Amino acid sequence: MPSQVMVIYERSRRTVEEGVQPFTIVATYCCLIVIPLINMESTDCRLAVTDQGVLVIVSVYFPSPKRLLRRDLRALLALGYAVVLFGDFNCKSTRWGCPNNNCNGNKLDRFEDRLDLEIIALSTATYIPDNVRNRPSTLDIVPTKGVALN
Repeated sequence: MPSQVMVIYERSRRTVEEGVQPFTIVATYCCLIVIPLINMESTDCRLAVTDQGVLVIVSVYFPSPKRLLRRDLRALLALGYAVVLFGDFNCKSTRWGCPNNNCNGNKLDRFEDRLDLEIIALSTATYIPDNVRNRPSTLDIVPTKGVALN
């Protein structure tokens, strides 16, 4: 019997007042995928989703001192037509709620157009620093490709 999971994300280009878009995943088959990456760590799963076809969901950890590599993103996006990446990208951009940009955030922002991504982020910070001199940031984001969210 298929299991059902309700996941609700907020689009990065929408305000809190505009609300959220629900996205329902009904998994009927799941298999683990292993892919070699250079600067990222990932756990990947391929799901058969009702009315969507095959959806690849990837949990990502990107350590902050490393450079964001286009080949890592391309390798993950090549796993399928519909791909959801989520996790700690350590990529700061004011577009998804960070107080400032960093080099990797600027790169991911450029890759969004080149690789046909949509970046989804919460409207609140996902990282709250222990040091009061540092500001909260949104480091946990959800880049998607080929996923119909409405």
